[in-house]
Amino acid sequence: MRTVLHRHEVFVPGLRKWGDRNARLPGDAVWEAARTRVCEELDLAPKPDKILAEWTDGLDKAHREFADGLAANPAVRVEQQGSRDRTILTGLDRLDEPTSLVELDNRIGAPAVPAGADPSGRGGPRLRTPNRMDRR
Repeated sequence: MRTVLHRHEVFVPGLRKWGDRNARLPGDAVWEAARTRVCEELDLAPKPDKILAEWTDGLDKAHREFADGLAANPAVRVEQQGSRDRTILTGLDRLDEPTSLVELDNRIGAPAVPAGADPSGRGGPRLRTPNRMDRR
């Protein structure tokens, strides 16, 4: 049930967090009356056609560049497994940690925490302990 609440597939009437977000949107007449002012405040065009076309072109270009790069990369291939395409990545060669990094880790005695991770270990993704921690 919690999952469908998070996805806003079901609603709890009267609750702000779990309620129907669309119910709080202004009606068509209210929106049309406020559109120009709101768009000016946000520095947006009142009609989205131009910006949507720009975003569409940008996404299309990025997708094509990515696909071309993927096709040219020998470490990546796409295989069909059953009825689905699966991306297969060739493993990278393991690099030894620089001596200076090992020495620094030994001097400070603190475990390495990847950027953006929760240092307490709570609330974030489960992270594998770095290799240098395995040696202790």
